[in-house]
Amino acid sequence: MIAQAKFDEANTYINQISDDSQRINALIYLANAIYQKDPPENQKWAERVLDQARALLPDNPETQNDLNAATALATAFAQFDAKESFRLLELMLPMLNELVQANFVLMKFRNYGGFRHGEIQIGGNNLGIYNLDRTLRALRNRDFDRALQLTNGFNRPEIRIWLQIQLIDENSPGTLNLPVISRQFIRSGG
Repeated sequence: MIAQAKFDEANTYINQISDDSQRINALIYLANAIYQKDPPENQKWAERVLDQARALLPDNPETQNDLNAATALATAFAQFDAKESFRLLELMLPMLNELVQANFVLMKFRNYGGFRHGEIQIGGNNLGIYNLDRTLRALRNRDFDRALQLTNGFNRPEIRIWLQIQLIDENSPGTLNLPVISRQFIRSGG
């Protein structure tokens, strides 16, 4: 139905899905399809669909599916309403810090790596924060200072650094103007 631009019918069908996580993802997909059909004309309609998805989220995500859905929703809102996207992420920040700390403690006892010299090794997705880097990249061009402020809300320095690295893209105008050559910093001056 979405491919045929039968958005109202698709919305009715989506709202019959019993699993909230699947329904949220389907509503996000629908909102993006509505918006892509005619961005200036359909932006408000797409935002209303995202509001439907937001209403399905618990105030505090209780499961990994809830967390993934909340992060996906924050990413979807980034193109329409950056303030709402930031609000969703900021509400999750205390819980994300708990999750990161819990992963840190567990990583010390796991045999498959990810922990060295008292620090989490940066890389992969061993931090327990799924798609947050993608969400921050979507928000950096809307409000770089607030995105940076959000990264500074993380307690673990490894997480702050990893997320701040995600904000920097030497090929993207409007980000930091760093002396970069092929992903290596060069010395400037004497």
